Amino acid sequence: MSWLTRTATLSWCHGLSSSKVKPKAHSAVRGYQSVADVKTTKGEVDLDVFRKYFWLPELPLRFTSFQELPASKTWFSYEPGTSHVSFSEKLEKHHELILPYEYIIPDPSSPDLEASAHPDLHAKNLQDFREWLINTPPDREDRIPILLQVLDHFTESRNAGFQQFDAPLDLLMRAHQFNRTRSHPSQRITRLYIAQSSIDHLPPTLSQDLPVPPLVQGAGKGDIYASSIWVGLEPTYTPLHRDPNPNLFCQVVGGKTVRLLPPPLGAAVFARVRQALGSAGHSRFRGPEMMEGPERALLHRAVWADGADMVQASLGPGDALFIPKGWWHSVVSAGDEGGLNASVNWWFR
Repeated sequence: MSWLTRTATLSWCHGLSSSKVKPKAHSAVRGYQSVADVKTTKGEVDLDVFRKYFWLPELPLRFTSFQELPASKTWFSYEPGTSHVSFSEKLEKHHELILPYEYIIPDPSSPDLEASAHPDLHAKNLQDFREWLINTPPDREDRIPILLQVLDHFTESRNAGFQQFDAPLDLLMRAHQFNRTRSHPSQRITRLYIAQSSIDHLPPTLSQDLPVPPLVQGAGKGDIYASSIWVGLEPTYTPLHRDPNPNLFCQVVGGKTVRLLPPPLGAAVFARVRQALGSAGHSRFRGPEMMEGPERALLHRAVWADGADMVQASLGPGDALFIPKGWWHSVVSAGDEGGLNASVNWWFR
């Protein structure tokens, strides 16, 4: 009998665990408070047990050593004896693939940004990256003009803000290569994120490396609402929001920390933020208005500085988190500035 089978009834009859955890310091976030840890089980869980104690009562569950997706080996390469991760030759062959990006031009007054994120330094890093591209030996040189056009747009946008655009996978690959030539974190390209990119839009040779986990196929009706990949240069950040369907979030490269609130408490926090902004509104899904300005700052403070009544899950490669329908959550990366981070998720019912 598994640990989960033996203890789930007792633990969840008494609510969330009272144990407190202090997460690893994150480069993107300050002011963490100790919060209760999400219930955890190791490896896969019996579907009947999962349905009874987590799916039906809509309670989150963290899985350690859950499932090693083939993409963790086929998309990325690992230097022996180091923590460095880079893109594999297989992924390099798809450098022309057009994907949706998010990019944050830092606001130094934002509470989650480190001191090195001043817009002037940020603009210099972009210019250094541009010059590095121009001087790069001519492999895949046909893509350089497109990448320079994207960078020129960033260079012109010196004001803080949030941008969404489509660009080749090559942009992220080149930025990651550039970061490896920078000895100090403040000299690197950060906050460049392929976010919420549908697995269905990937070429078959890549999508086959992200097979649907049995939990997604068997817990409910087997209906997959949507799925996404998330690959970027740390720090990465998703503000407090909720999803209309249950979510299985799997970590592939690097680490992330997720803070969660059940629907009534999350709605109350969001309402307080909206009231502080002097804005009316209903519950929000993940959207661009949350990624910049006062709303970003207030949502970040409510989750990562106050943290009242929240639970938390820290995820490493091979770990996963079940986020029930309607649970509010915010996600931050856990590694060094400019490092590679990758996740994948499925919304299902």
